[in-house]
Amino acid sequence: MKLLPVLVLAALPSYCYAGPGCKVMDEVIKDTIDVNVSPEQFIEKFQRFIAGEETEKALTEMKQCLMNQDQATRDNVKVMVDAVYNSFWCARY
Repeated sequence: MKLLPVLVLAALPSYCYAGPGCKVMDEVIKDTIDVNVSPEQFIEKFQRFIAGEETEKALTEMKQCLMNQDQATRDNVKVMVDAVYNSFWCARY
């Protein structure tokens, strides 16, 4: 689970640029956290954005990892997403 914040922070600049209002980014975040969306459905839905097999494998593992977490952890991810969108660093974008 410690890998998820690292991945999110590494993607912060592009994440901020997309910001609230970017429909695709909002869907990715929502579907990543949603336990009703299987890893296979997630990959199929966003296949056009996946660069290769390694990326697909990493996204599948990330999605499965979040599905294995309890609801409190997934709720905390939502809080983190909101904090990033509303952060000082994203305000520049």
